[in-house]
Amino acid sequence: MSNLRRKIKITPPQSGAILFVGSSSFTNWKNLDTYFPNKKIINRGFGGSELKDVIFYFDRIVTPYKPKQIVLYEGDNDIVFGQTAEEYFDDVKTFVRLVQLHLPGTPILLLSIKKSPARSHYTIEFDRANALMYQYAQTQKTVQFVDVTSVLFDTKGEMRKDCFLSDNLHINEKGYQLWADLIRGFLLE
Repeated sequence: MSNLRRKIKITPPQSGAILFVGSSSFTNWKNLDTYFPNKKIINRGFGGSELKDVIFYFDRIVTPYKPKQIVLYEGDNDIVFGQTAEEYFDDVKTFVRLVQLHLPGTPILLLSIKKSPARSHYTIEFDRANALMYQYAQTQKTVQFVDVTSVLFDTKGEMRKDCFLSDNLHINEKGYQLWADLIRGFLLE
């Protein structure tokens, strides 16, 4: 969180951008502008975070930006640190309610929890959480769900290890390119 506080001091809130908020999968995506050159993007990822952290700091890292769209990536830390899919999903609904209350009408893009070689033993719980988010998005006017895990698998259904850093947890530039190609069409102009 201290790195995020520094980031906020350096680049204070600017309204009307697309706000990327979430865990290290966004923190490590340092060059978002190069992937989305015609978009005004603000990255407020902070490593090791869980969705409950984003909720706790909502008034500091979401509301002040008055974003035109929010892209959220959380979930794998939440489940690895002990939450069930249902508990994580409760946090998703809380986050959406906060957005609806404080930033009415702001579209939210929920990215699926990515699978990774390092956390393969959590696959079933990740799948359950992703299914809950997908079903929920179908019932919400301002929420869309994007399965960013699917692009990390080859045609045989095997995880593409060439998309991950040596820690087998975080994605690399190739993985980010696949994510960018997938979500580009969901981002507002």
